[in-house]
Amino acid sequence: MDARYFKRFEHRMPAAPATFSRRRQVVWQFLASVTIGLGIWYLHWRWTATLNPDAPVFSLLVVTAETGMFIGTLLFFHDIWRQDDTPRRPPPRTRADAGLDGDGPILVDIFITTYDEDAAIVEPSIIDALAVR
Repeated sequence: MDARYFKRFEHRMPAAPATFSRRRQVVWQFLASVTIGLGIWYLHWRWTATLNPDAPVFSLLVVTAETGMFIGTLLFFHDIWRQDDTPRRPPPRTRADAGLDGDGPILVDIFITTYDEDAAIVEPSIIDALAVR
């Protein structure tokens, strides 16, 4: 493959993220709360009224799996409950500014992983890695 293939994509930038909307967040939190409430109601019903005494091992495995999935849903909702971005701060200039030991500039290693790639394909990555400051 020719390196010129990648040149036509160099100018592309990612799309801007969706703008923050308080209304969208409130609707999202309401729907998440309804989901949590229905999930608690469902699991209460599953654990108290639907366990099969003729197949207790299978029945417990299924209801335990459903409970685990609900816990995963709770963790997911907790993780994305608010849409706040981390505030931008200027990058640290020295190792001390970054809270690192020692003095002087911060050094960064960049690994470009390849396997049987032509040099023309890897070249844009190397050029961009050398331009990092």
